[in-house]
Amino acid sequence: MNGKYGPLYDHIHRLDARGVREWHASFTEIERIIGDRLPPSARRYSPWWANDRTHNQAEAWMALSWKTHSVNLTDERVSFRQVG
Repeated sequence: MNGKYGPLYDHIHRLDARGVREWHASFTEIERIIGDRLPPSARRYSPWWANDRTHNQAEAWMALSWKTHSVNLTDERVSFRQVG
C-alpha cells in the first residue's frame, strides 16, 4: 500500500504475520508509524476511525481484514482487531 497510511498498513501486516490479533495504539504511536501528524479530525471525530473503505486511512487496516473496535478521543487511543 502506498501513500500516507502505507506505513500503518505495513505495521499491521507485521503484527498479523506474528500472530497478533488485537492492537491498542495511541494516536501518537500511529503518528510515529506514519511519520506524520494525524489530521485534526482524527482527534475530534470518531467517524474518522470508521471501518469505511471510502476513507483512505481505513484501507490501511481493512485491506488486511482488521477493523477498529474502540476509539477513545479523550485518551487519544484506538484499538484494532483482526477479523478475517
